[in-house]
Amino acid sequence: MSIKFIVNSRVEVIDDTEVYKSTIQNETDETIAISLPVKDGVYITPQIGESIQFYYYSDTHVYKVDAVVLGRTIENAVPLIILGEFKNIMRIQRRQFVRVSAALNMKFIKVTESEIDSEVDYSSKSIYKGILLDISGGGFRLGTSEKLNLKELIEADLPIEDERIKVLGEVVRVEKQQDNIYYYGIKYINIEERTRDKIIRFIFTLMRKQRNSL
Repeated sequence: MSIKFIVNSRVEVIDDTEVYKSTIQNETDETIAISLPVKDGVYITPQIGESIQFYYYSDTHVYKVDAVVLGRTIENAVPLIILGEFKNIMRIQRRQFVRVSAALNMKFIKVTESEIDSEVDYSSKSIYKGILLDISGGGFRLGTSEKLNLKELIEADLPIEDERIKVLGEVVRVEKQQDNIYYYGIKYINIEERTRDKIIRFIFTLMRKQRNSL
């Protein structure tokens, strides 16, 4: 599949479960130049030669694209990243990647890889409390005082649609905050599509409530 990149179109660079916003500033037949990706005032600067993934928003569709960072440049005092060697271009359903703030109480347990496909013995597990900071169809952000490691597995009890849904997740990002609080990016693993659909419905319900409260 090939696509035509349009200048000033929106791009979102994926870094684990985090999404950093950017725009296309220039394009050629084989490359695009994008502004430095940013999220909440924090910029990322991928290294030359690094492989990245990004979402490209055209007028009609959203595409997920693999690319390589070919270089950096500055145009009109604006630092840019040059991307090329595009491959694995895939049109996606945009709704799965909408992320919404939540701030809801939740619980979770730690699980091992051997427990993923077996019955978990809950009587032997410690239950930890946390805050569901935000959520999307691909994962969520967890705030807790419990220390977790990258790639550690958890089973989370998410407060979705007046019930609690259990999902398996992997820690893909760790952010140390003040007062021994940690923010973790969690990616769903082995999630059933009907569970994902239920989460997505909850996300849009939450978005409507937040808009109505403004």
